[in-house]
Amino acid sequence: MKGFGIVGTGVIAAMHAAAIKTLPGARLAAVNDVVPGTAERFAAARGGEAEPGLDALLARPDVDVVCVCVPSGLHAEIGVRAAGAGKHLAVEKPVDVTLAAADRLIEAARAAGVTLTVISQHRFDPGLIELRR
Repeated sequence: MKGFGIVGTGVIAAMHAAAIKTLPGARLAAVNDVVPGTAERFAAARGGEAEPGLDALLARPDVDVVCVCVPSGLHAEIGVRAAGAGKHLAVEKPVDVTLAAADRLIEAARAAGVTLTVISQHRFDPGLIELRR
């Protein structure tokens, strides 16, 4: 069973939690947010355990994948830390707000040997599939 952690429990995090529930062999293990009480409310409603800090979430052996759902300018910062902890990454779009930050994140994932994906929820929409032909 693959365990997922969600960092940042704003609006888009609920979509991640719902998607995790649909994946065979996956479960939401832990969530974290910088706003006090937010992670606890999110975990109570959607599962997983609230962690008091990012380091605690990243130290969990039952978290294999981290969903980075923080504001865009923080994606690389959080992602680099998660990659350094050996966690695979699902990062909300955009990868980050500067090319330098995006490059740092990509390099950190390569160096750690973890998978990095950036959410592009429309990639399988019928119109886009037709355009690819």
